[in-house]
Amino acid sequence: QSIDCVAVRLWLDRLVETRHAANVLANFPAHPNAGSTFFMLERLHTEYEGGDPGSVVASDFYNASELLPLSDDEIVRVVKGNLAGCVPAFAEAEVVDSIV
Repeated sequence: QSIDCVAVRLWLDRLVETRHAANVLANFPAHPNAGSTFFMLERLHTEYEGGDPGSVVASDFYNASELLPLSDDEIVRVVKGNLAGCVPAFAEAEVVDSIV
């Protein structure tokens, strides 16, 4: 057996401080069956150290079949919205680049 997974990487225009470098999210109102992790890569990998120009976030959604029909831009908006629901400072950051 397997589950669907969507991996997203976001480059932000500013550093966003989080309590932990590795995090787990769940209970998304729009996607109640999905779970997610997110990692602050500037705190975990030397290639992103210093956050120039800002944070780099890797987020993976598991049991993500509800997200698969969405466009990449829509997925980026969902990820950013979920992050902002957890850490309000994400709402102020702009996505300058992304990979889905």
